[in-house]
Amino acid sequence: MINSYLKSEDLDAWQERLNEYRSYLMVERSFSGNTVDAYLRDVKKLVQFLKEKEIEVAPKEVTKQIMEQFAQWIGS
Repeated sequence: MINSYLKSEDLDAWQERLNEYRSYLMVERSFSGNTVDAYLRDVKKLVQFLKEKEIEVAPKEVTKQIMEQFAQWIGS
């Protein structure tokens, strides 16, 4: 479950996308359970970053700039 700091509609969107991503990784890419778990942990790290930086954004609204900031944050 994604943390509930997001607006309700954003929370629903993140959870829906996470479920779709899980299905995609398992069905379309045939990844192992461990690989799927690792990929999902990365998405959850992104959500943690958004929480810490107080960025309220739906999955479709994540920009290149946000991802660059996330990459810097995760590398520190």
